[in-house]
Amino acid sequence: MLEECLAVFEKVLNKKGEKLILNKYIPAEGSYIIVDRDGKVKDVIDIKMDKKTREIVDKSSEYYIDIILYDYYSKLLSMNKPIDSKKVIHSNNYLSFFVKKENVKNGKLTEAIIDNYYNILANPLDNKYKKSKEASRIYQEFVKSNGKPDEEVLNKNMKWIKEHIFKLEEIIPATKSIDMTKKDYLKIFFEADKEDYEKESNRYILPNIYNCNDYNIEVNGKILGLADNNISMNSKKPFLGHKNKKVVAPYLIDGQRAIIQKKFFEYLMNMASLGKYNIYINTEKNRIEGYSDGEPVDSMECGYFLHIAKGTELEIVTQDNISGYEKKLSEDFILEHVLNIEYKYHPEYEDFYKRYDYRYQIADVLNDILFFKLLKSNYYTSPNDLRINDTVIKQNILTYRNMIFDWVYKGFNNGFIDRIETCCKNIIKNSILNDYKERAILQLDLYYSLRIYFKGEKNMSEIISDLRNSVKDKVLSKDVVNLSNDKEYYYAIGQLAGYLISRNKSGNKAQSLINPFLNATSDVLLKARLKQLYKKYNYDISENSRRIKNLVTLIWGYEAKKVDEDMILLGYADNNIMFTKNDNE
Repeated sequence: MLEECLAVFEKVLNKKGEKLILNKYIPAEGSYIIVDRDGKVKDVIDIKMDKKTREIVDKSSEYYIDIILYDYYSKLLSMNKPIDSKKVIHSNNYLSFFVKKENVKNGKLTEAIIDNYYNILANPLDNKYKKSKEASRIYQEFVKSNGKPDEEVLNKNMKWIKEHIFKLEEIIPATKSIDMTKKDYLKIFFEADKEDYEKESNRYILPNIYNCNDYNIEVNGKILGLADNNISMNSKKPFLGHKNKKVVAPYLIDGQRAIIQKKFFEYLMNMASLGKYNIYINTEKNRIEGYSDGEPVDSMECGYFLHIAKGTELEIVTQDNISGYEKKLSEDFILEHVLNIEYKYHPEYEDFYKRYDYRYQIADVLNDILFFKLLKSNYYTSPNDLRINDTVIKQNILTYRNMIFDWVYKGFNNGFIDRIETCCKNIIKNSILNDYKERAILQLDLYYSLRIYFKGEKNMSEIISDLRNSVKDKVLSKDVVNLSNDKEYYYAIGQLAGYLISRNKSGNKAQSLINPFLNATSDVLLKARLKQLYKKYNYDISENSRRIKNLVTLIWGYEAKKVDEDMILLGYADNNIMFTKNDNE
């Protein structure tokens, strides 16, 4: 999979060049200083990200593009591969100097650390790589082509840092300021050509590009090593090694391929910094697109999906093959008024009843109606970090979010409707238990509309209307009649349970009253619980005596085998027959 993704990325990179990465590059927050070739402060820029838009707040400086370039070429591969062994200085070459502001103030940054940093950069072979035969060999190959560091420039920059780093306020222009109390970066760049920054960056990168140089081998004059992206393998973490093979590393690549892979992961890191964690790699059209959670996705004939996460390093969390993904539904989905119940307290629910054309719109509907707008932002949230008070909503998000995401954003259809039906019923029950009557009605309409769409169940509104009217006619009848089928029976049970529970005057709709009916597993158990409830509240039913007696008689005179929880839910949530007007009574 990674090789195919790299092949697409390389084609895009060859077409767009370094701009592919630099145009989306997000520098860390902090104060950035540019020092000109004469040692004077040219500009001071504060970099700050808008947490909502994930964009840099102010890009107005004429030197902003220079800062992007300087910063990109000066960053460490990771904090495990610093030039400064104390990990106080975070830059990789003598043209730049990165340090956390707090370390300047608290004394962690010392002259000794500064001296050691520049001593290593002046002679990396002796001062850093001499203990590693493989790193020494890579560095020597680099020096043959690019020469040694420019000692004059290095010493000049070192002198500037030592003279000014602890008293920057003396040289900063009056119109500028640096807040050294903030816990962000101080980054200093010495003006130089792009080629010089790139060269000194590669001087650091090439000997450090591999995960661990101990695994390097030479094949036909080329050094192959274990790439350092999304994998960790060393003497402390040997678990990925192939112990039964001569070469224990899982896979080896040459330096050129390692650089491409590094840039690919940098590109992904840029996407993650912008909040675009869902990456689609189109192998047919050689395109790469990133999307935030919940953002509409383009159709794709074939390729790969990556979900990425940003930590200290970029991580590919999951990946999948994509084939024939269509963002548009083959047929429009319609959220129908199946129950035909008017919303007295939430008229805004009417806005949901319309036609939907795209998969992501279905995701929005599920998010808003079923999950109380808690799904969309939690597709990949760790269970330990899921801050949701309602345990039922939380559990159903954890159970069904991957399935919903796969259907919406990858086009995986297998088993979707059967599992989403179960999810719907779980949450409808929960809404009823919490006395969210109108929310439960909206959720039931969604539930039935999904069945109409995916299972082709037709005329659901008419069927439910006929069922409702049939039971109502029998309850209001002056003659002795019987229920016609199991659906009428369980609908009637929902109606009776709803009415009896409404008689509860304690102010506590007590889940203990409703729950037994929603979780009953047999007809015998349901009747027993209804009898208990009827005995408890029969003192308060005289005003509807004929209706309630008829309903009780209908239920007691019918026997069923398999419990139909759909009809119980419908009967409970529907307008109750006991409270409807009838001119003939």
